[in-house]
Amino acid sequence: MDSANSGYGENMVRGFHTSLHQVSHLAGFLPGRHEASGRIWIDDDGHVHVQNPRALHGLYPVILVPPAESGITVEVNGKKARGNEIVVQASDQIVIDTIPQPPLSRFDIHVDDAGMSAVLTVEYRMGLTRMIESTEPATRLVIPVKTQVESPQPITVEEVLSELNRIGIHNDRVDHAALLDFVNRQKSGSVTVAQGIPAVSGTSESYQPLPLETKTRYYRGVAVDRPGFVEIGEIIGILVPGEASHPGITVWGTPILPTPPPPNVFKLGDGVEMMERGMHLVATRSGRVRWEPGSVRVIPEKIHAGPVRKTLTYDGDLIIEGDVQGKVTVVASGHIIVTGSVMDAEIVAKEQVWIFGETQGTVIYSGHKAVSDQDVQQQLRRLNEVLWILEHGYHQVCERMPETPVVPGKIFDWLVQTKFPEWRSLVQWLEKIGTRSPYRKNPDLRLLVEDILPLIEREQLFHIQDVSLLERIHEGIQHFLDAAQHSEQGEQLSGVFLKVAVHTMIRSLGPVTLQDARLCDIESGESVDISGQMIGGNITAQESITVRILGSEEGIDTFVSVVNPNGWIRSHVIYPQTVVQIGTYTEDFTTAMTDVVIDQV
Repeated sequence: MDSANSGYGENMVRGFHTSLHQVSHLAGFLPGRHEASGRIWIDDDGHVHVQNPRALHGLYPVILVPPAESGITVEVNGKKARGNEIVVQASDQIVIDTIPQPPLSRFDIHVDDAGMSAVLTVEYRMGLTRMIESTEPATRLVIPVKTQVESPQPITVEEVLSELNRIGIHNDRVDHAALLDFVNRQKSGSVTVAQGIPAVSGTSESYQPLPLETKTRYYRGVAVDRPGFVEIGEIIGILVPGEASHPGITVWGTPILPTPPPPNVFKLGDGVEMMERGMHLVATRSGRVRWEPGSVRVIPEKIHAGPVRKTLTYDGDLIIEGDVQGKVTVVASGHIIVTGSVMDAEIVAKEQVWIFGETQGTVIYSGHKAVSDQDVQQQLRRLNEVLWILEHGYHQVCERMPETPVVPGKIFDWLVQTKFPEWRSLVQWLEKIGTRSPYRKNPDLRLLVEDILPLIEREQLFHIQDVSLLERIHEGIQHFLDAAQHSEQGEQLSGVFLKVAVHTMIRSLGPVTLQDARLCDIESGESVDISGQMIGGNITAQESITVRILGSEEGIDTFVSVVNPNGWIRSHVIYPQTVVQIGTYTEDFTTAMTDVVIDQV
């Protein structure tokens, strides 16, 4: 390239002028700086020309280096220019070039390892042709570029079908509509163009529960709904035919054979028999139907005649024909119905609680579902696993010493001391878990603890004479784990229905209905309905509260709250020192009012 040399030493002069250029804001203090500075330009043939400064105080010209993504490269003396700008002089060899970007259209077909899908991926890229344009002489060169865009050649359906055929994709498995629609869009992306059909394994015939009509039974003239309750001779299940298996096919047209369905093993428990030809299951006794994976049984209701003086548990419906008094606990996985009064006790039911006498100083839980806490289930599985290993160890000792009497408890003691020191911590955990909140509210867990703990607590395991007792523990733990995964057949109703309650705490997922309440703490997942008077205490309901008389003339603090902001509170009379709350709205009554309806609608 043609240029004139200033005659100064290259490094010194260039370094001096570069430094001045970097502080170009001082140019205003040096008269004639711009006129004395060098020039740079591009001619019509694309050649770069550089003119050095005409005086010592002039600046060398500068090239603004385009970014990497611009497709323009600048080389000075055979080296690629770096940074945002570079100072040049007449002796430099400068080459400005463009990077070609031809149009691109390509596709790829990927088939998964199982041969169940073929995915077409298309990539389009526009072609760019860049041309360097000429410039006028200036102290700074901004490289002007003219760009022409070239569209890529579109991919055709025929090309894709040809490739699918080449890699062995069966034409019947190709989704021609999806392929045509996607290719015609002429856009980059992916689409599934061929799919196999998975094999479908059939099912074996199995017994399924039939819908049961909710029975209504009467206690002291009061109607109580009993969902899932059946009478003798009632049909409870039907044999459902299995579904046929269907073979599959890959995108290559290769058949896929289905795996045969596992045989259905179904156990008929107590209270259930198979009818003629095995098409139906019938109840042979009255009680609650319980379906579990692979089995069904009818659990009769337990009737306890007389007062309850100690802890009473039952896996089913429990009817107490008498009073419950003293520091005792009553637990059932169904209904609990008490025809007498309840004093200073704890009542835990998975479903409804009915008490026809007075309730005083009592704690009531109703409707709390199966424990899903993973830590609890993991601990119980480990407890069961250790018991299985202990039992297996006992049988191994018996096989090696067939002539010697072996006491199971002694073998268990030796195995625990030598192999399983964690056993005692597992038992201690079980002793505590039944009394801890929130687990103490759960009837399934309470029943399990009450059933198996007497067999293993306080070294009792080491005194067992009959190894078959371990079967009871295994079944109890497994029943609890199953209950955490499956619910009983029929709707599970929860709720608490009392007459007069004094100093009683109630926690119910369902509704709570009383005649009168005094100094009670009540929480309901639905509604609370008190037909008489509530004096003192607290009520919290999810949806609504209806109380005929709230508070008392004596002005005892009473608080009622509805969680749902769209809920309501109704009362015929509200006395002073009563606070009502709906959602975030609160009202404090300082004077008596009648026929009150409070809502936020």
